Amino acid sequence: MSTPASGEPHSPEESAQSVEPPRRGQFPEIAPGVPRYGQYAPAGYQSPFEQEQAKQAAAQQPQNGPAGTTPAQAPQPGTSTAAGAARSVPRQITSAFALIMLAGVIALFSAISSIFVANSPELRAELIKQINAYPQLAGADLDISAIITMSIVFAVVIGFASVALYLLIAFKIRAGKNWARILGTVLAAISLLSLISFNPLVILQVGFGIFGMIYCWLPANRDYFKA
Repeated sequence: MSTPASGEPHSPEESAQSVEPPRRGQFPEIAPGVPRYGQYAPAGYQSPFEQEQAKQAAAQQPQNGPAGTTPAQAPQPGTSTAAGAARSVPRQITSAFALIMLAGVIALFSAISSIFVANSPELRAELIKQINAYPQLAGADLDISAIITMSIVFAVVIGFASVALYLLIAFKIRAGKNWARILGTVLAAISLLSLISFNPLVILQVGFGIFGMIYCWLPANRDYFKA
């Protein structure tokens, strides 16, 4: 039997004999990439139904925003990621807030202690001594109790007003209000006059307030009060 020359087509009988029939347990490939019957699917294989579901999920993803959020919860440009979230406070502004609050605590302690000091027997005796040193005042028949009461009321009003100012300035400075920084600087400059008393508590109060205001005027914190 002669062998056909190269390039000549085989006869139908030869082509049928050259095709090896599928052996038992093997089946021809249904489509490219689709596993044969009875074989395990390759890693990462997805059926057409699963591929369609993945496409639908990918199409809906940009509408819902980041995973786990709804359109209402998705962060918008120029807004905070959390409702009511405050902007970041610089560390030096936090230190200034603490120093001003300490000055306010000392002012509160001074206001409360002035009530007991003004009503003490030592102050009453000192007032009587000063009145007797001036004949004009001694003959005026002054009411010592009324003078003491007025001094207590005056000290309490001034003391608690200064405490309220310390609290107001401290919280507004931490919030980045420029007017609070200016007002606190003016009051800190005026408080230097009280250092002539050489009272240790007054010195601490004034010192805390001044150092707190210095922190507010540092170049690194300038932009915080412009926002």
